[in-house]
Amino acid sequence: MTDPETDPTGPIGELPAAGDTSPGERTDTRTPDASGTTLTIAEAAERFDVSAVTLRRRIRAGEIAGATKRPGPKGDEWLLPVAALVGLYREKETARPAPVPQDPGPAVSVDALLALADRLTALLEGERLQLRAAEQDRTDATAEAAEARVRLEMVEADLERERTRAAELAAELEREQSRRRFRRRRR
Repeated sequence: MTDPETDPTGPIGELPAAGDTSPGERTDTRTPDASGTTLTIAEAAERFDVSAVTLRRRIRAGEIAGATKRPGPKGDEWLLPVAALVGLYREKETARPAPVPQDPGPAVSVDALLALADRLTALLEGERLQLRAAEQDRTDATAEAAEARVRLEMVEADLERERTRAAELAAELEREQSRRRFRRRRR
């Protein structure tokens, strides 16, 4: 039998309750529990799908056997033995349903696959021919548009020449009318 005052784990196989440890024992993390595995409150909350507030409440109530404190980066932090938590909570991993195997579907024969490949090849070739025809149509339309632009520029040039000629004729007509008026007045 072990001496409870010199052995922090108490009688063999038992861990002291959270409130039954002294400050010296709380910082000893070399053998935190019988399994050698402990979790922080945050880790335990995630692993067992329980809130950190609930874990702290149960530590204060002495319900998590073997809970100890150790110095951490932001002060003392609780270490909770996994063995004690397993007795209180179900782990999230075990609560998940097993994956349902996927049905591979009906088996397909090689002949059916070859026939499907032939149909797809024919469809693809038809699409290629349509694409080539569309590309040719686009090329033809581009050439026609270029020709139409050239004709439009020629028509615009002709129109500008005709406007210039009409302006010249209007000016000549005005001069001729002025001469006639001047001649009438002289007579």
